[in-house]
Amino acid sequence: NNKRFVGFKTPEEFNAIIKNLDPESAIYIDSNLGNGIKGEDIARQLFAEGFVNLYLATGYAADQFPPMDFIKSVVGKEPPA
Repeated sequence: NNKRFVGFKTPEEFNAIIKNLDPESAIYIDSNLGNGIKGEDIARQLFAEGFVNLYLATGYAADQFPPMDFIKSVVGKEPPA
């Protein structure tokens, strides 16, 4: 679909390239990142840094999360179209 995808296994890997990302980039973050790290917390931090197209990608239903003004949408784990 002529889309570029870059995946990261750890927040540290992501943080190493964040300065090269356009703040308009779509960023999909899993809710459970392991080691007690929540994707919601990372998204909140990214939003504070100016990123605006943040999505929580999870297997949980969207209604299981409280409203989060920094998240555009809670989506499944299927790649976006």
